[in-house]
Amino acid sequence: RRSLLFSRLSLKISNGLYKARLYGANLFGTKLDGADLRQVVYDKKTHFPNEIKPEKRGAYLIAPGVSLPVVQLPGAILWGVDLQGANLQGANLADASFSGALLKDVNFQGSNLESARFRIANLEGANLTDANIKDAYFWGAEGLTVEQVKTATNWEDAYYSPLFCAELGIRYRERPRSSSLLN
Repeated sequence: RRSLLFSRLSLKISNGLYKARLYGANLFGTKLDGADLRQVVYDKKTHFPNEIKPEKRGAYLIAPGVSLPVVQLPGAILWGVDLQGANLQGANLADASFSGALLKDVNFQGSNLESARFRIANLEGANLTDANIKDAYFWGAEGLTVEQVKTATNWEDAYYSPLFCAELGIRYRERPRSSSLLN
């Protein structure tokens, strides 16, 4: 049904899709004349009209092994995505939500991950060297090691489970009550 909706859609407004999540969307037959695709995220199952090159309009492919150094996606909702082996070095992903994401071997080196949420995300082998993880939320993250965390900046100011805090040798911080940190 989503494909039927998009196939009859005409987007001639300048901000029609700004920051949209188009995972698996079929946009064939859609008029995207002048549509703003900046910070739109899509996957390999997304189908754009033949004349549209999403990356040339500021959209980002979210898939294993992509190279998106210095990408600007603050506040992005990336629930359950597979970014295994991706290069996100120097990216701005502040306040992004990676709940349930597969982030094995992702290069986050030097990235801004301030207030990002990694609930139930798999971070096995992820490179956090010099990444800013101030107020990032790692409760339930899988594959995360003490060694990884301690290569990041502001690691003492992130949120972890009580057990992981003990492994890090830091005091447990109660998580804020805001529901935005839960995803």
